[in-house]
Amino acid sequence: MSAESYILIIGYIFGFYMAWNIGANDVANSMASAVGAKAITIRQAVFIAGILNVLGAVFIGSHVTNTIRKGIVSTEILTDPHLALIGALSAILAA
Repeated sequence: MSAESYILIIGYIFGFYMAWNIGANDVANSMASAVGAKAITIRQAVFIAGILNVLGAVFIGSHVTNTIRKGIVSTEILTDPHLALIGALSAILAA
């Protein structure tokens, strides 16, 4: 396997890990008051959060990607795929 493949695999692993942690933190923040007030159980909160996270990623994820691609990061600078992979991996490791 080439070095780029290893970098891509490591990027996927770290990306999944970061997404998992960020999602867990955000879900805890948004569901804490409802569970703390005993309005819903922890099981209900986890179920609701899981369903809504998947729906949000499926239906709104492309809009977020377009905003980042067109409004935040200029894609013209990243013409070298090696530079793009190293930059993405660096951003994941820095977070």
